[in-house]
Amino acid sequence: MPLLLMSWLVVVAACLTWDSSIRHVVRSLFIWNDIALVYVASAIPLSLCVTRLTELVAGRRASWMLSAVGIFGAVLLLTVLGASKSQLNFWGSSLPGYVTRLLLANLVVVPIGLGRFLKAENREGEVPRGGPAEPEDVQKPTVARIRPVHELTWLLVSLLVTVIVPPVYIAARAHHDIKRLGDFIEQVRIGEAAALAKDLARLAPALVCQGQPVSRLALELDRRVRRLQAELAAQAIPTEGAPDEDLLRRARYLAMLGSTDQALATLERMQRPGPDVDLLRATIYETREDWPNALKYYTRAKNEWTKMERADASPSSPEHNSRIQATQGVGFTQRKLGQYRDAEIAYLELVQLAPNADVYFLLGQFYEESQQTAPARDWIRRAMERAPERYRKPGERLLKSMQMSHFGCLRVGQTGD
Repeated sequence: MPLLLMSWLVVVAACLTWDSSIRHVVRSLFIWNDIALVYVASAIPLSLCVTRLTELVAGRRASWMLSAVGIFGAVLLLTVLGASKSQLNFWGSSLPGYVTRLLLANLVVVPIGLGRFLKAENREGEVPRGGPAEPEDVQKPTVARIRPVHELTWLLVSLLVTVIVPPVYIAARAHHDIKRLGDFIEQVRIGEAAALAKDLARLAPALVCQGQPVSRLALELDRRVRRLQAELAAQAIPTEGAPDEDLLRRARYLAMLGSTDQALATLERMQRPGPDVDLLRATIYETREDWPNALKYYTRAKNEWTKMERADASPSSPEHNSRIQATQGVGFTQRKLGQYRDAEIAYLELVQLAPNADVYFLLGQFYEESQQTAPARDWIRRAMERAPERYRKPGERLLKSMQMSHFGCLRVGQTGD
């Protein structure tokens, strides 16, 4: 029995480690590691039920044979799919892809059900205290211990877990990542946005981001990435002493494509970096979630743009827009660092620079996060009034969430009294 489990682990590990086509199959089917883990974990209860029923009906040897079938069935399925890996690109959301994931997960975990026999085998090998058992203590035949209602109930429950849990998790994960995709696009992180959109299109192509299906958005972002790569390849690699404008342009292309290390190295070569360089550095550090460095460069850029902006500058001037971006970055990074008082000052300054619905809603979210209910409601309602087509539904959801949270706090307080 231990030899069987060990062989299962060795075979599966060898397939996933050594064969690139099999790794491609797993990546194409499950997209992300956590989804594969959910499928496998959801299949374990069914594996336990199936191996138990097989043992009760046909004996333990039949359960071991079922385990062997599971091992080699999984390997065979991976091998067959690996041979046709070009056909798996958009299987993630299709019914064949869902069925294949279920089948593969169940085949892989079938041997886990036999782990329950290890302890039983050890007990069977032990001699009871006081000598061998008397004839009347001998267990009854296995088949006589079957309780149909009990066994079928557990089988039905485990089957429902196996079939329902993975799609529910995928739907929740996809809706969470749709928000991330929108953030990537707003931050012009085209390379990361394209990769995430491609994965989402394979899992849930009907989801909508920025007013269009994610499947169509993935194709559009892929075209933008190819165009950026072509433009970057067409540029001559800056030599020593190259103009700062060329270095900055190349660094921006690299940052948009997600090559942040190369972008920072390119910026280091600049001889006279200005506030636009600090702003790009801050944005790169923000994408890396390096909040102290992001705050450092956002603050430098904000101070420099404030000095450079003329008193009569147009609200649409590049200097004013850059100052807005730097001020918003300062507030955001201070918020991430837990510096809520300083972040509030930055956001209130941002309202003076850009009094629009986007900033109003951002300030409402900030006050809601810092548990300042009254100003949060005020700014959210202002955003809803200024741009109802964009913020009416999100605002209503946030206000309702705040109301429920406030009601829950009141209930807890009353209970404590």
